[in-house]
Amino acid sequence: MRIRILFFVFFSTLIAQPNVKLTQAIISFTGSHPFHDWTGISTNVNLKTNCLETEICDFTFTIPWTSFDSGNDNRDNNMLYYVNAFDFPNIEMKFKQIDLSKLIEFENSITGILTINGINQNFSIGVDYQLKHNHFKVSSSFDISLDNFKINRPSLLLIPIDDLIYIHVDIVGIKN
Repeated sequence: MRIRILFFVFFSTLIAQPNVKLTQAIISFTGSHPFHDWTGISTNVNLKTNCLETEICDFTFTIPWTSFDSGNDNRDNNMLYYVNAFDFPNIEMKFKQIDLSKLIEFENSITGILTINGINQNFSIGVDYQLKHNHFKVSSSFDISLDNFKINRPSLLLIPIDDLIYIHVDIVGIKN
């Protein structure tokens, strides 16, 4: 009897947690130099979720550096060197205790930890979160400073690229 009760409690907890599945994810970064701008795009985003209640969740997004494509293999390989991707192969964004119901109704920003080059930085980003039936869409745009993550900026004709990199995120998925 005791085993049945434990099984029921465990199974009920699993059912109560929303199942979040990404159906499309696009992360882009845009850098700038006085002579040109460029954009690298990745569609390889891994998501881990942990929902303590039906609407309060922790999210961890992991993006491999090698998945970014700017359309120029030389530039992409150079980027891997400068961001130290061989020692720290992923970008990671962690968000804890995100109340999805408040995000829809009231809040437009979330706070988390961004890890690049082995360095953790607290950051807040504005988000547009839309939920219709069980389909959701999240969009965000923000800047990061390469100096904050101790990334040496490459130079072209002795002029380094700009310190600020513009990031844009579009994520679409299903929440059951």
